[in-house]
Amino acid sequence: MSKRLNIAIVGPFSPYPGGIANHSTRLAEALESEHDVHREAFSNPFPKLLYPGKHPGSLRNSQHLLPHARYDLTYIFPGSWPKVLGRLVRENPDVVIIPWWTFFYALHYRWLTGRLRKRGIRIIFMCHNLFDHESASWKKAFCRFGLKHAESLVFHSGEEASLAKGFLSAIPSLVRPHPVYDHLPPSSASPPKGRIHLLFFGFVRPYKGLDDLILAIERIGNPKLHLTIAGDWWKGQDALHARCRRLAEEGIVTLLDRYVEDGEAAELFSSSHAVVLPYRRATNSGVLAHAIQAEKPVIASNSGGIPLAVKDGKTGYLFSPGNVEELVEAIEKLCADIDSDRDFVPDIRSIAGGMSWETFARDLAGFIADNDR
Repeated sequence: MSKRLNIAIVGPFSPYPGGIANHSTRLAEALESEHDVHREAFSNPFPKLLYPGKHPGSLRNSQHLLPHARYDLTYIFPGSWPKVLGRLVRENPDVVIIPWWTFFYALHYRWLTGRLRKRGIRIIFMCHNLFDHESASWKKAFCRFGLKHAESLVFHSGEEASLAKGFLSAIPSLVRPHPVYDHLPPSSASPPKGRIHLLFFGFVRPYKGLDDLILAIERIGNPKLHLTIAGDWWKGQDALHARCRRLAEEGIVTLLDRYVEDGEAAELFSSSHAVVLPYRRATNSGVLAHAIQAEKPVIASNSGGIPLAVKDGKTGYLFSPGNVEELVEAIEKLCADIDSDRDFVPDIRSIAGGMSWETFARDLAGFIADNDR
């Protein structure tokens, strides 16, 4: 076993919504079984003006704050950032792990990591995606600026790791599949008979390809096929939203255009036959991790880290990003599987066996120890 480490994680944590907060929360839980973990959490990561969906507001008055997390950080700079810096310096962790997913925090993290490195504190960026989805060139420049002080990088996608070599070539990197989420509560729900239920889950953003999925469903025209769309919508998609509302009126779609809490999410996954991830570009996917926990086959684009967990023809079907014809073919194969009562569970369990949070935490701790200065 590697030595006991003193680890700090700086980023969004539950109860803030979204995959980054879920990831940080679950990673901290997995690490603290063998290490000391400090959580420096955001109370309000983004201003309302820049938040593309329904803004969740500040967590200051939330009844669900994690008992061992300190919710001091906000988007305001410098704000509370010097306070958190002082606390980290006093605690002198072996490593500070920082989730990286958006250009917005380039200045904040560049400021923080520069001061930590001057004091000999090691920096690891947990790269969910190097560059923002639908990213302009100036945003990519900000990302490169923000990652300047990284000493190690961790990825859930080999594509992202290769991309990073273009401007961070000498930095040690670890690539592991996104672990399977296990925090959704148990559900006794099961897919209804007589129809085939597909689930599109999570924030609805342009890069996630919901419009491709809607077009595929319309082309198939199978009256047995039903799609549930569950998640908060980012702005600027009025035409697609109106199209989904019309399909909901026709009974083809169930539209839950809001953030979905864990209990309801568990019901949605359990009552679906399969989960669809028609992403045009992906690095990894927390929704995929939820699907594996629910032991559901997945139809997904062959992008980023998705093929690490979706084995074509075994745990679901892969198609080329943006290729509606291949998506139609994948859905039709899945429908045939459901009609023939195919059992995907054994293959899904086989994949899930090596994707636990405990395994990821051990690999990460070993990576930290192996690359100690």
